[in-house]
Amino acid sequence: MSMKNEWLWEYPDYLYIIMLGGKPDRPLYDTKSLDHHYIGTVPWNAQVKDYVVLLEGFRTPFVLRKLPKSTESCGGDEFQIIGDCYVHGIMDGELLRPIDGLEDNLEVEQVGVDVEGKEYAVENFGGYLHFQDFVIV
Repeated sequence: MSMKNEWLWEYPDYLYIIMLGGKPDRPLYDTKSLDHHYIGTVPWNAQVKDYVVLLEGFRTPFVLRKLPKSTESCGGDEFQIIGDCYVHGIMDGELLRPIDGLEDNLEVEQVGVDVEGKEYAVENFGGYLHFQDFVIV
């Protein structure tokens, strides 16, 4: 190994992301927002404007596609599951915070409950995220 490549071994997460980008069935992507970016892989059929979401009760994020409004709609937004995905930095619950240790006042929409009945919040760069109900069809 040449000296100029030794830095890769000091940053194994970066090397892992580079290796993931080489799979044809899991394209490399990054999310874009006003304040931050996440990088990861998505299913081959993911499209621009699909949503990467954390579903309550799951540790793995999923890609969802919003469906056009139908006349038979139950009133909420309807989504189709495209598949699971990898998002560097949120795969092991890094964004989840137990409520009992927080000093912040949270709104009801910012509090989730896990399978053991413990309350938690999802922390983002700008604060805590709101949970939103929707329909998967």
